[in-house]
Amino acid sequence: MSRRISSILAVLAILALVLPVTAGVALAKESGNVIKTEVALLNPASMNGTQLKPGNYQLTADETKVTLSQNGKVVASAPITWKDDSAKSSYTTVVVADNSVQEIHFSGKTKYVAISR
Repeated sequence: MSRRISSILAVLAILALVLPVTAGVALAKESGNVIKTEVALLNPASMNGTQLKPGNYQLTADETKVTLSQNGKVVASAPITWKDDSAKSSYTTVVVADNSVQEIHFSGKTKYVAISR
C-alpha cells in the first residue's frame, strides 16, 4: 500500500511542476502578437503628424498600431498594416521617406509594418 501511495505522490509532484510551465506557454502565445524593441532615429522625422527628434525610442507594435516612447512616456503612435517580406530582416530598421516614417522592419522577422495614412 505504501508503494502505491509513493507512486501517486510522485505523479502528483510531476503534475505540480508541469502545470505552471504549461500555463506560462499559453500566456506567451497570447502576447506573441506584440513586438517590443528599441530603435534609434539619426535624423528628425515625423510619424502620423508628430515630429520626432533624433534619439533612442522604445517601440511597441501590436496588431493595429505602433507606439514610440521615451523615458516611459508615449511620444507618438500610428495605425499600421502588417505586411510580409520575402526574407527575414537582419536588423530592426525604420524606413523614412520625405521625412516621414513609412515602414518598420524587425530583426529576425519576415513581417514588417507599414504606417497607415
